[in-house]
Amino acid sequence: MAAQRPQHGGRQSRFTEQRMEEYTPANSAYEEDLYYDDENEVSHLRIILRGLNSCFHGAACVILVAIMVQFLNQSRGTWHKTMSPQAITLLTLLAIDTALDITSLVRLHKIWPSWALLLRLICGIGYLALFMVYVGMGRVFPYSFTYWSMAPGYAGPVVYLFLWLIGVWNLLHTAIRRHYLGNGVRRYMAAIRDLSRSTPPAAGGNDQAIPRSTGIAANAIRPAPNRIWRRWGWRRGHQPRGDLESNTGRGTTIDRAASPGIMLPERHVENDNKPESLTTTTSSRPKSDDRQPAEAAAPPPTEIRL
Repeated sequence: MAAQRPQHGGRQSRFTEQRMEEYTPANSAYEEDLYYDDENEVSHLRIILRGLNSCFHGAACVILVAIMVQFLNQSRGTWHKTMSPQAITLLTLLAIDTALDITSLVRLHKIWPSWALLLRLICGIGYLALFMVYVGMGRVFPYSFTYWSMAPGYAGPVVYLFLWLIGVWNLLHTAIRRHYLGNGVRRYMAAIRDLSRSTPPAAGGNDQAIPRSTGIAANAIRPAPNRIWRRWGWRRGHQPRGDLESNTGRGTTIDRAASPGIMLPERHVENDNKPESLTTTTSSRPKSDDRQPAEAAAPPPTEIRL
């Protein structure tokens, strides 16, 4: 028996009851919770608001496009060359933003993808940058330019108003949808990292594998770990890979004077008559019989972890 899926939530509770037989336990009813990703499920009110947002935003962009096209049409001569680059840049940003609005109207039932939110953020920053450029220049159009039977003194402030409005609009829209933008950016970065890890290293490069060998020479090839990692590893009972020999099954004695590049942690050993060397035993195999009787009868070393 399964409950119906709720309309405004992503959780579904399912109760399962086993068939009663001779060996059926008393507690034969089980509850299972299922969760659904409801990012693509939007209400009718949200769809209406999304459509109104795209319509009003697209209308503001179209008004600015019409103004700039008329300005570029009248500035074919040589007396408006100082203001044409800014107008062309603004037309490019407006074209991208209008295309995003049309795409949003086509796919109202779906959320904005991360690349569309990133483009809208870039366009918003571009609008505010052009606004500051026009403010620094002191004017948007020449003093004698006018459009739509408007007074020459009001041609520039209208562009200022629309630039500021659309720029802040884009930034607010991106801030509201920041979670979708962040998730998309993290997915892209993870894909790039996986791709970089999967690529094989170049032949003859510095990333060639170092042959493993036994003895102090193999340890001298590997770089010594730093002090923080060495201390943390020994506290947790793990041996750093670059400090000891890779072979197991026999004891190893390493002299610090002979290998100054190898940094080993301090170990206090009872009844040790050689302070200049450090004895590290990696196996419990009994030692050879050719040792002195007093040394063979010595108690086993006691390991004290720092």
